[in-house]
Amino acid sequence: MNKECAASLIFLFTGIYGLIFSLRLPLGYWREPGPGMFPIGLSILLSLSGVLWFIYGKRKGEERIDWDILVRKLVTPLKIVGITAVFILTLDRLG
Repeated sequence: MNKECAASLIFLFTGIYGLIFSLRLPLGYWREPGPGMFPIGLSILLSLSGVLWFIYGKRKGEERIDWDILVRKLVTPLKIVGITAVFILTLDRLG
């Protein structure tokens, strides 16, 4: 799997995830769009671009992903997200 295919799958799954949860929001009417219109449009665009990017990525030459380097690059952002999540969860209990 090359980098383009991996990135396209992230776009595709993010779009599908957003589409599932945005369908619960009211869409409103054509003249008066509701709060669900923007997330659905964004999710459809993400999914569509993910599919197109996946097809385009398959046509290019096969470039392998070095998973060790990728994991080392993701350690710091994951630490930041983890610390932020712990802060948010403890903030409610502390008041």
